[in-house]
Amino acid sequence: MYDFSILKMKTIICTECKEQIKKRKELAIAGKLLQPYHNQCLEKPKSNLGKLHKFTGRYPLCIRFWFLLIVGNAFLGGILSRTPESFFVLLFFLILFNIVFVGARIGIYYIYEQHLR
Repeated sequence: MYDFSILKMKTIICTECKEQIKKRKELAIAGKLLQPYHNQCLEKPKSNLGKLHKFTGRYPLCIRFWFLLIVGNAFLGGILSRTPESFFVLLFFLILFNIVFVGARIGIYYIYEQHLR
């Protein structure tokens, strides 16, 4: 039998140190374009781009993402229930919030995480 797991492997290179990221626990995603970093490279970046991405913050992964999404939805839902005069605007923002963040999370999984151990 042929081992198809090799076909899934893809080399993911750290934006800071230009070395391969081999494990999911080493992965950190940051920046507007969702750049991959080693966790330790993003903690102490040497390049200006790395410093900017550390300042703007990393994209939450794993359980932190889902927790923050629930908190964000609860916050927006609370605002939505208290201001009925702008219901449709807030509902649109709530839907857009979920589409953007869940879409980005799904994209991160398919671009980076599925290729790591």
